Amino acid sequence: HILNGHQDEVSCIALSAPLDLVISASVRGDILFHTLQTGEYVRQFHLPRGHVPTKMALRSNGILLLYCQQDLSLYTMTVNGRVLAAADIAERINSVAFSMEGEHVVVGGEKGGV
Repeated sequence: HILNGHQDEVSCIALSAPLDLVISASVRGDILFHTLQTGEYVRQFHLPRGHVPTKMALRSNGILLLYCQQDLSLYTMTVNGRVLAAADIAERINSVAFSMEGEHVVVGGEKGGV
């Protein structure tokens, strides 16, 4: 499927087969949800303060991890758009992931730390 909806460059993507979701974010800050099976548009939301996600990971229970490079902030939220937690961090992150069982968040930073 070709998923439509963004008017600008896509900054990051996450997907979950168990949730049947593809989530994409654009440089404008739009976060779009589509179904994985059919490509149907589901919903759209934005982060607080207009932040733009540059890295994203999705847990199979519907928890989304978003990193915003412009202000070094990290968010966890539900796929319904409710922010669960937000934090400012001290360095730029190059990658984000949930552990296999989904209990831990792992980030890789530009200073070589994990």
